[in-house]
Amino acid sequence: MALNHPKGARRAPRDLDVPPIFSAELERVPRDALPRRGMPPDAAYQSVVNISTNVAFGWWIRSIHKWAATGMVILVFVHMLRVFFTTAYKRPRELNWLSGVVLLGVTMAFGFTGYLLPWDQKAYWATRVGTDIAGSTPFIGHFLLVSLRGGENITGATLGRFFTLHVLVLPVVIAVFLGAHFFMIRRHGISGKL
Repeated sequence: MALNHPKGARRAPRDLDVPPIFSAELERVPRDALPRRGMPPDAAYQSVVNISTNVAFGWWIRSIHKWAATGMVILVFVHMLRVFFTTAYKRPRELNWLSGVVLLGVTMAFGFTGYLLPWDQKAYWATRVGTDIAGSTPFIGHFLLVSLRGGENITGATLGRFFTLHVLVLPVVIAVFLGAHFFMIRRHGISGKL
């Protein structure tokens, strides 16, 4: 099957196309091994400590999740650079490029929402800075800040919102956009069988 590259596109190794999906799969495995229930904020940190110290290989599962998340952000960004520099985003693949941009944003949202879930000091202050940055957006900043935090301050409501986004909403969004992305790749003939 011949590859159908856009006119004027430079060819690059396709090795940069596959690793982000493997990293996403590495993210799924530890997530499925951990409980999917919310908990009160005062128990969240203790739960992380319990998983890391008392659950067999809990520290390892948490490490896999952390490093796979970091790798996924890097690999998705490198994949986007490869598509950009090889001009594989040109007609008729503009919509595929836009779905990739959305997937990059969702990947970043996974990282941001997951960072608060251990409910420790580092997570609190990182979320404080991130939501303050969103809050400085002209005209809609205060609305974004209150929507993300669930109020003026970072509280248990913030933890609940981030947990729901991280475990329920974002996986659905990424699955829909990955499906669309792969469908468009197959339709336009960018790669062989996936």
